[in-house]
Amino acid sequence: MKKFLVFLLKFLSYVVLFAAIFGISAYGGYLYITPSGYVVLNGDPYVKYSVNNFNRVIKVEIDNDTEVKLENLDLMHKDITDAVQLTIDELNAGGYLSKYRDKDFIISVSYKDAKKGNSLTEKLNTKIRVKYGDESGDKIKGIVVRNK
Repeated sequence: MKKFLVFLLKFLSYVVLFAAIFGISAYGGYLYITPSGYVVLNGDPYVKYSVNNFNRVIKVEIDNDTEVKLENLDLMHKDITDAVQLTIDELNAGGYLSKYRDKDFIISVSYKDAKKGNSLTEKLNTKIRVKYGDESGDKIKGIVVRNK
């Protein structure tokens, strides 16, 4: 009888451990595939990134009026700041940012959580200023606006 209770106790502890691991991994997977915010490059082309809770790109939508080729960019599952930077670099290399020389190229951020949205806004502002600020020839002016 004692061996049976020991076996039952071990079996139940493994079942509880397995259920906990499964539950935590399922919740993490849910957080990864669920969009919690959006980042939009308002220009031509119009690029909309869906971002998860970990600031990773889970979907990219391109509304392309000028036949800009961005298909060769692999932006999925990248950090959003890196994805925006790669997109801007590709647009700059193709000469599509030259028409924004005298006006602002707007990047808007919309996030469910205000703190995360503000944090992401600051990260994008900093990255754009470092790469395309006065030191880099001012090819693009970055303004990041957080939508409510």
